Amino acid sequence: MRKRNLLAWVALGGAVLLVAGCIGPVTLREADGGKVITVGVGDPLIVELEGNPSTGYAWERVGHLAETVLRPVSEGNCQPDNDMPGSPATCTFRYQASSTGTTRLEYAYRRSWETEVLGTFAVTVVVR
Repeated sequence: MRKRNLLAWVALGGAVLLVAGCIGPVTLREADGGKVITVGVGDPLIVELEGNPSTGYAWERVGHLAETVLRPVSEGNCQPDNDMPGSPATCTFRYQASSTGTTRLEYAYRRSWETEVLGTFAVTVVVR
């Protein structure tokens, strides 16, 4: 009887950990660049990149995105870190994992009227 109770508690604990791991979106930042990220179908994915839009520079998604795998929800919403003019901002890109597959998310930090790229960010996203 004790063994059965112990197994039941272990199974319940595992289920709680599994569900807890599925709560909330996966948020990626610049330190995650170059990684392979795995999410489940239906999971939200957020990319937050630091920039300074007041200088004309912005993070722009480049390259091909398999939108059947990872659907854009909103892209490039930049919120200043404080109210001071010229303050850095966090630029947020939101996605929803739509179906199983693999795709890349690639961004370039640049001014739209220039060819020079000041920074890049890329991750591979696997949806299971």
